Amino acid sequence: MKRRRIRFMCSALFVSIVGLTACSDSAENGIEQLVEQQGGGDIDIDIDADDGDVDIETDDGSFSVNAGTGIPDEWPNEVPRPDGLDDVSSSVTAAGDDLVISLTGQADDDFVGDYAASLEASGFEQTATSQGAGSTIRTFEAGLYTVALTSSPVGDQNQATVSVYTSA
Repeated sequence: MKRRRIRFMCSALFVSIVGLTACSDSAENGIEQLVEQQGGGDIDIDIDADDGDVDIETDDGSFSVNAGTGIPDEWPNEVPRPDGLDDVSSSVTAAGDDLVISLTGQADDDFVGDYAASLEASGFEQTATSQGAGSTIRTFEAGLYTVALTSSPVGDQNQATVSVYTSA
């Protein structure tokens, strides 16, 4: 129960942090002290107001959001890198052996089919698909990884999200 409260508190703090565009070191330290005083253990928060990046590290794991910086270094070698995503933002959550990476960006109409073919050529098997109202969702699995691929029209472009999960 305590762990759930801490995760909720960290999530709520993250939402608050993202709204702080001119956050200073003293604000970061104040947030860290608040969480630690509430029994959240050791926490380190790093906010880069210039590019919108937020990194949070705790004793249990880490979480980061990077705006417009492309595919993060934590991307597993076993999963093909998605080509064709523009203006990519990413989030990475890691705790022990658990890993979740999500990429979001603009894509052309061929992105879903092209990336699906790349996944299948790398040994991934499609395990689910759904399509309607211009949106597409596909799920693939291979070894330790599950890849969820979504695409939806946004204005005159498509917004695509590729999420990689450890499935151990």
